Amino acid sequence: METPQVHLTVVHRSQTYGLSLNQDATVHDLQERLNDLTAIPPHLQKLLYKGKKNAKPETSLGNAGIVDGAKITLLGNPESAIGELLDAEKEQKRKEEILKARAAAAAPKVLYKATAL
Repeated sequence: METPQVHLTVVHRSQTYGLSLNQDATVHDLQERLNDLTAIPPHLQKLLYKGKKNAKPETSLGNAGIVDGAKITLLGNPESAIGELLDAEKEQKRKEEILKARAAAAAPKVLYKATAL
């Protein structure tokens, strides 16, 4: 006898994904499938459904309240995007430090020599 399937709709940003998992699948199984589709690792995924947040990974979909036809919203960024954001933040801090150092430095002395006409 074949295990019944749970059909889900997962929305991430403007993308919609249709998934089918075995009824006895766990939240971790769902997260692994989403990792394959979106490159967002399970530890960075936040799943929202029926006003609830992630259940423990070992929880079955049914016990987590995820039933056939459920719509789930996925929040998260791929690690590559997070790395780019961190690099941009480091660069911004570096620029701010340079500007502070310039502001703290004494103004350059300008020598002016008047000439008689």
